[in-house]
Amino acid sequence: MNNIFLSKLKVFQYFKTLCDIDREKSFNDVAFIATTIGFDKKKSFKERMDWSLDFTEKEKQSFSLLNFDDM
Repeated sequence: MNNIFLSKLKVFQYFKTLCDIDREKSFNDVAFIATTIGFDKKKSFKERMDWSLDFTEKEKQSFSLLNFDDM
């Protein structure tokens, strides 16, 4: 993909969003996206770090079966 913004959207795939252990590394892509569309970078960081703690493994797996709009 030639568009840097669009290429960074992969960070929102199921595994990266809910299961990735190195959340600080993937946050760089989230921060880029947040900044580009005008979201607060610090708030986005806290939410990103908390996402994986908010759900059980079973819930995470059920989310992976949903399409993007339903999730």
